[in-house]
Amino acid sequence: MKKQYSIRFLLLAALAAAFTVILVFTVVYSAQSQRAHLEEYSHKYVDGLAKSFFDGLNTMMVTGTINNRDVLREKVMAPEDVLDVRVIRSDQLNAMYGAGNAAEQRREPLDMKALDGERVEHYSENDAGRVYTLIEPVIASENYQGVNCLGCHQAQEGDVLGAIRVDYSLAESDARLQQQLMVSGGIQILIFVVIFILTTVVLGRLVFSRLRRLHDRMDEISRNSDLSIELDVTRNDEIGSVSRAFNRMVAKIRASMHTVMDNAEQVEAAARTIAGKAETTEREVLAQKDNTDQVASATTEMAASAV
Repeated sequence: MKKQYSIRFLLLAALAAAFTVILVFTVVYSAQSQRAHLEEYSHKYVDGLAKSFFDGLNTMMVTGTINNRDVLREKVMAPEDVLDVRVIRSDQLNAMYGAGNAAEQRREPLDMKALDGERVEHYSENDAGRVYTLIEPVIASENYQGVNCLGCHQAQEGDVLGAIRVDYSLAESDARLQQQLMVSGGIQILIFVVIFILTTVVLGRLVFSRLRRLHDRMDEISRNSDLSIELDVTRNDEIGSVSRAFNRMVAKIRASMHTVMDNAEQVEAAARTIAGKAETTEREVLAQKDNTDQVASATTEMAASAV
């Protein structure tokens, strides 16, 4: 047999399911949105960091202090989130000015893509968490970020002189984001629980308790067969409308019962009248029979005397 659930259970279950879907959607959307904002901010920050580092190198080249570029690199790498900032030198640049510092001699597969003129943005993982890597190729141009590269490097327009690589850790930002999402999710769950409890209380007072009173009053009418009992109508809503309709139905039944009782009394009175008349008729018939018997006896006696 299929299990039947109460309306209260089904309604509260539907509300809980709806609230849960909304909560999950809100948390997931908030997480994705904040993660996207975090990555957008990181991209802009790292891009600005790479440009600032390149501008610093240009200034050093102009002032003749390029050999002190490791000092600039150390300052740019001072924030804990900045894991690495370095120059990737092209073969053309090495041929003109030598191999450069030790950090500038490293080449990885992503570095080779940048030396082919491709801007590289890459996410990877280390022991701490996510790492965002930006490798911006330096293209020889008469006006590359406000600098004429062709005059100093004896290069052609469009040649790749090297690249600026920045490795930026997102671990701390991701941890803060995760903490914010946990707090936000906890607050939303708390709000959900409070709203669900308030909804349950309101439904209990406005619907379920009144339906229970409606059932109890109908059951009382059924048990006592008392049509004088009426339902209380306290609100002008659907349940109040049902209560008024039930009261009208009971009133009509009560009126019909009164009519039936009145008619029954009239029938009873008529029956008593008929019974009374029948008794009178019976007495008269019996009296008439007695008279007839007496006349017959007298006639018989007179006939006997005449003989």
